[in-house]
Amino acid sequence: MRIIHVSDTFAPVMGGIETQVARLATQQARAGHDVTVLTAAMADPTKGLPHSVGDGLVFDAEGAQLYTVARSQWQNPFGAPVDPHAAGRFIEYIRAQKPDAVHVHLGELTPVAMGVLAALKDGDIPTVASVHCIWSKFPTVPLYRGGAKLLDLYDAPILWLPNSELTASRVREVVNPDRVRVQNNSVDPAGWKTEPVPHDGLVAVTATRFALRKRVPALLRMLREVGEQLGLNGAGQRPRPLRVVVAGEGPGLKAAQTYLDRRGMSGWVELPGRLSKDALVELYSRSDIYLAPSVKDAFSISGLEARAAGLAILTRSQSGFGAAVLDGIEGRAVPTDRAMAAVLVEWARDPADVARYKDHNQAVEMPYSWKNALPQIERAYKDAAALHLSRM
Repeated sequence: MRIIHVSDTFAPVMGGIETQVARLATQQARAGHDVTVLTAAMADPTKGLPHSVGDGLVFDAEGAQLYTVARSQWQNPFGAPVDPHAAGRFIEYIRAQKPDAVHVHLGELTPVAMGVLAALKDGDIPTVASVHCIWSKFPTVPLYRGGAKLLDLYDAPILWLPNSELTASRVREVVNPDRVRVQNNSVDPAGWKTEPVPHDGLVAVTATRFALRKRVPALLRMLREVGEQLGLNGAGQRPRPLRVVVAGEGPGLKAAQTYLDRRGMSGWVELPGRLSKDALVELYSRSDIYLAPSVKDAFSISGLEARAAGLAILTRSQSGFGAAVLDGIEGRAVPTDRAMAAVLVEWARDPADVARYKDHNQAVEMPYSWKNALPQIERAYKDAAALHLSRM
């Protein structure tokens, strides 16, 4: 198949949407499809660039071309993925290429993607739209609802693919619910499978961005309470029943380290910065628990990776990821930060449940894998084509 993905933002900036689009394009290319990614993201987001559409190629480790990236770049001082001309350029490109499917990717605010959807709705190109985040009740849902009405998207022949049931609940408020089908994020479990390394005490980890939505300050406050109950804060170098590693980078990293230092937590809570995939796999091999405190994660990729690595999961139940965790089987999904702290204290004092969850997660492969997702997505493309035919 010839497949074109459209995403306002893309590499080299790599968040959840960018990561999932890149991995999907890679998996499809390796399956033999002809794949192109159209994006308004700058090749160098630290500098303003002139108006242009630039082509670039993505290669695998052996140097083989995987897929093409075409950028519509507009000079701005922030290096932001914003270009008022991008949608028009992309539509012209799509119509010239005549792909078998166009796969559009939406977040909280993605004007280029919405512009492409509006232009394709009355054409003959099968179109699907993945939604990668939980649209806020206000202002996003009313804004998109108004846009869908204005652009005649409510009942358009577009198949919508939100990445969790929670995400889908908001999308159904905007478009015809009959056009909405949940398509969860996916990972490559084999790439995260680890051989556990013996270590002292429990090790809890998370891989995140130090940004507001990820709730790292709330996590640190929770850990402070855990440390108080277990006598860890300011306790020096004696053996500890629990150690925590919060990997990642972002604007809140420096403040987080200051918080730990001032409260005597830096002896048992570590902030190593952003880690490569290989470093994370190595970390997970000597870890036991993955912490997921965010309530706004639609379907956490890092959480899926940790589950694939065989870690016990401790998460808030309100997130899309938390709703998918099998509570009491893969770990615990609980309603409050206080409950998360209580479970972590309980596990540190008696790790029997952690061992049981790890045994399950290492033995039972989760369903959110590319080998399951790729046939489902190809079926979505065919069903989107049927929607177009039914409107003719």
